[in-house]
Amino acid sequence: MATFAELDHYGAREGENYVGPLFTATTGQPVTWCLTDQPHVFAYLRPDSPGFENLLKALSKLSAEVIVVAPGIKPAHIQAFATPNLCILTQPVQTEQLFKMTDCVVTTGGTGTVSQCLLAGVPLLLVPQNVEQFLMGLRVEALGAGIAARNNRQEQDFAGLLEALLKKSCFRQSAQAFAQQYAGYAPGDTIDNVIQLIDNTLKTPACSVNATHAR
Repeated sequence: MATFAELDHYGAREGENYVGPLFTATTGQPVTWCLTDQPHVFAYLRPDSPGFENLLKALSKLSAEVIVVAPGIKPAHIQAFATPNLCILTQPVQTEQLFKMTDCVVTTGGTGTVSQCLLAGVPLLLVPQNVEQFLMGLRVEALGAGIAARNNRQEQDFAGLLEALLKKSCFRQSAQAFAQQYAGYAPGDTIDNVIQLIDNTLKTPACSVNATHAR
């Protein structure tokens, strides 16, 4: 399975071969943090996420530098919420270097993004759109490395969750513990492992017999 056991949506399963997630952090436009005296919050969101506008309101009022990547966002939303401290972009960005100085990430809960954040030791606010993403949020909560938003998605709800993630050190400590556990992991390792598994499977006698019968 292309994930970590701790991030299996249904919990770690005995006997499964967890080879690690696949993601890329080096594609997209380069961006950097401009302010050094404030927390840094990165958000990757979809405009059709429930509570999207309320979340933007909460992010815009943070005492933090915020970068929001929201493909498909309406120009009216950019005009309404962009501030000197909140930058709204519509295209993917390079996150490998950015996450080294990021204090919190807000996202829907995709496996690749969650894995990358935890490998960088960054706590998460998950804003799921579907059941699979909600289950991922529960896994992150079980690690103590973040919070998954429920049905209460008013501006004050998001504000409270963001404040907790930025001010309570336990979330950062749990994310960093995950990062230390998997220090040295690289997505390329997963590709190599999968190729090796396929190669070994094709070389087994059972596969050779089945392949002959198929022909």
